[in-house]
Formats: sequence, C-alpha cells, structure tokens
Amino acid sequence: MHTIWAGAENGAIVIFDIQNKSWTSITAILTAQPQGIASKRIRTFAFDKGITYCAGDFGIMKFQGTIPGDWIKFIGTIPS
Repeated sequence: MHTIWAGAENGAIVIFDIQNKSWTSITAILTAQPQGIASKRIRTFAFDKGITYCAGDFGIMKFQGTIPGDWIKFIGTIPS
C-alpha cells in the first residue's frame, strides 16, 4: 500500500504516504464518545486485501482505505 500507519495512546491515527510524501490524519477513534471504553490506545494494525484493522483497548475498527467502517467494541471477557 506504500503507507505507514501509526497509532497513538489517545486514539489518533496518522498515515504517511511514502510515494506522495504526504500525511493523513484519522480521528474516528480519538473523537469517539467513550461509552464504556477504558482507553482509546491503539495497540496494533493488521492489513488484509486492502482493508486495515486497527485494534486496541476499545476493540477493533475496520478501515476501507482511510474511511472507518465496522467497529467491534466488545469481543468478550479477556482475563488479565
């Protein structure tokens, strides 16, 4: 995809496009209302067939390009 995705502890996402040398910001998680979310920290990204999955303390959010899609807020109880 020629991009570098970086996530922050507050839920902000920035994407660097290597070819165009440009930055894009995504604030879908950063500006979301907490509603039981302990933290908006982004822990990891996974990429599959043009879809980006962003996972963190809040659950998993799916992105088609930079457009946010489905948000799985609760997967189940995870032991400490």
